[in-house]
Parts: sequence; structure tokens; C-alpha cells
Amino acid sequence: MDALRMPSLENLNISLGFMDVGVETDGEAWTLALGQLSLVLMPKHFSDSSRLSSLSYVLWIDREKPLSAWEDVVPRDNRAFYIAVDKILNIQNLSISSWIRVQFIKQDPDLRKIDFSERCRLQDLKFVGCENMASADLSWVVSSLVCEFDVWRNIHRVTVQGRGKLDYEDLLWIVGEDKLRYIA
Repeated sequence: MDALRMPSLENLNISLGFMDVGVETDGEAWTLALGQLSLVLMPKHFSDSSRLSSLSYVLWIDREKPLSAWEDVVPRDNRAFYIAVDKILNIQNLSISSWIRVQFIKQDPDLRKIDFSERCRLQDLKFVGCENMASADLSWVVSSLVCEFDVWRNIHRVTVQGRGKLDYEDLLWIVGEDKLRYIA
């Protein structure tokens, strides 16, 4: 991705598909590999671009049965898709569709909380079809955006489309009525 030069790029959609081949994989090793991939897919010249304002991550799994038909669809272990906040500082609209948990992290150890709060332009956060996201997962996301990065006040709207395992009352409590936009 470092070789790609798109100076006029405004919207970036990244779709990552996974095939279930029936082989057990270690959750931590799987998450680390996926985390490295997510960093490579957002090279520095993309994250530094002032024109790139919209980013969409779509993570999907190819199985014979639909996800809703599986009793234990996603192991409740440490599997997660990491999004480095320092890689999306210029992004205004972030859309996430994922069958695993999503966590915001910091890649650059030198960045401080004030760096994030002053530089982050994220205004619209959207979760689409995150069937396996539980209240605790969303609470973790919001908590990290509040406590670790101090960017929650910059976010004007959090859209949840197809709430899956999330109860509407929990959504209101976690996100707040002023920011929540729910689409059934």
C-alpha cells in the first residue's frame, strides 16, 4: 500500500474477508496478524492526507451457514480488530462492520492524550451489522475514546445500524441520547 499514491482520495473502503476452514487458531496470534494488516492497509501518506475524510472497514467471514445460525459464532476470547487512532486523525467519518470486537489503540508511543484531542477530526462513528458486538464491547470502545484518547467530545454522532446483541436501552446508556442514531 505504500506504493499507492492517490492525492485526491477522499473515501477509502477496506473489505477484509475470512474463510472458515475449520482449523482452530490462537486468538492472540490471529489478532496480532490482523492488527499488522490493518496498519499496513492505512499507510502514513493516507493517514496524513487532509483530503481523505471517510474510512470504512468491512470485516466479513465466509461460512456455509449465516452467522445468526451459529450458536458460538465468535469465540469470546481476545480476538479483536485494532484501529490505531493515530492512523485516522484526519478521518471525519468512520464506518465499521465487523464480526469480531473492535478496539481503538495507539500505535505511536510518543503521542499524548492531548495530541489526540487536539488533532483528531472524527465526528461520525458508524457501526453497521456488528451482530456480535455486546454492550461490554461498545462500552469498551466508548471508554477508550473518552479516557485514553479524549476524542469523545469531538464525535457528534454514533450510528448503530442493526444492533444485533445490543439492547436499545444499553445503547442509550453507553452512547447517550444526544449522539445516538439508531437504524433498525
